Amino acid sequence: MRGSLRIAIIVIIALVIILVGGYYLYNVFLNKPSEGADSDYEWTVMDEFYSPRDLVEEYIMNDAEARDIFPVSIINYGDDESVLRRFRGSRFAGPTEAQLKMMFKGLEEWKLVDIKYQDEKEREIKRTVLYVYMDGDWSVGDGGQLAD
Repeated sequence: MRGSLRIAIIVIIALVIILVGGYYLYNVFLNKPSEGADSDYEWTVMDEFYSPRDLVEEYIMNDAEARDIFPVSIINYGDDESVLRRFRGSRFAGPTEAQLKMMFKGLEEWKLVDIKYQDEKEREIKRTVLYVYMDGDWSVGDGGQLAD
């Protein structure tokens, strides 16, 4: 009986090792986490001749034109909640869509956009902006950056 107990314990330990190892290999090789949401998106350069893809890009373009800061480079993450969870702003830190709706009563839509441009002193400015759509208008809901 002692010999069969030892064999059973060895088999159980081997199964645990195989399961843990299999789980680890699955997560490392097959279920690779993305290299950050930025890797799925590319910078787009906006200038006076750019055709906006949506209303928030039109809002950004009009703002850049009014402030005379063309060209402006953007990454429009849209309403990607995985990117929203990485957002760290002055009002939010990793918010959910539900938290946005609680903070902005009447929120219809939101977009997260990285913006990069040079100021009048030729310094590069880069920030992530949370745009919110309420009452028929886009406005800035928060500004900050994306956490890695």
